[in-house]
This record gives sequence, structure tokens and C-alpha cells, in this order.
Amino acid sequence: MRIGAVAIATLMATGVALAAAPAFAEYKVCNKTKLTTSVAVGYYDDKTANGVEDGVWVSEGWWNVEAGKCADLIKGPLKVRYVYVYAEHPDGSGWSGDSNFCVKQAEFTIRGNENCERRGFETKGFSEVDTGADGKSYTTNLTD
Repeated sequence: MRIGAVAIATLMATGVALAAAPAFAEYKVCNKTKLTTSVAVGYYDDKTANGVEDGVWVSEGWWNVEAGKCADLIKGPLKVRYVYVYAEHPDGSGWSGDSNFCVKQAEFTIRGNENCERRGFETKGFSEVDTGADGKSYTTNLTD
């Protein structure tokens, strides 16, 4: 199943914060399918220091999200508008897209999304998710 052939419903998660309590925010994926799904995420990490941007694309995974459950993939307020997601079931079916990121079989955090194979990784196509201009929290629902 490719993203274009599958309905992926996304919703902006909103909440009410009390004045004395900090706002709760994150990027979350909910698995609305009947199978456990392995999920990876990609994003641009700007690492701005002293006014100089020294950024790099980062990919992280895997979260094994059980059927009917959700997982927080990025904790804290979103610092980026676009998040990239790749997800697959144990049979290899899943959700992909046109934005390439590096992955590996085991748990990973990989800085850089170029020359994946030369660096000992695989390349997977991730799907772009627009979390909105002012999005601090966002949930993507994976559905069949």
C-alpha cells in the first residue's frame, strides 16, 4: 500500500493548557490498522548556534506501534513544519512517499539523508506531512 492508495487521515491535535501548567505537545502516530506497524520519522534539524544555521536531515526509528495504539515520535513542541513518515507492516506492505531518508534494520538515529547505501544504510521513501504553520502538536493516523 502506498500513501496515495491509502487513506491516511491526519488531524491537528488541540488541547487546553492551564495557565500554571506547561503545554503538552508532540508529533504522534496512531495505528488504526489491525496489524502492528513499524514507523520511522524524518525531519530537518537546524541546529542553529550563534545565529549560524548548521542543519542536517535526520531520520529515526523504529517505533513498533501495536494495532489500535499510538506512539509519540517527536516529544515536545514541534520545531519544524514538515515531518516525514515511513511505516510498514511485517509483511512488507505499508506507507511510503517520495522523500528519501536513510534507515537500518535495528533502532536508529541517522544524521544526513544522502549516500545511504555507501554509509551502510538502506534508502526508504518517506511521506511528507505538513503539520501546519503554527502546529505545536500533530497526529497522523495510519489506516487501511
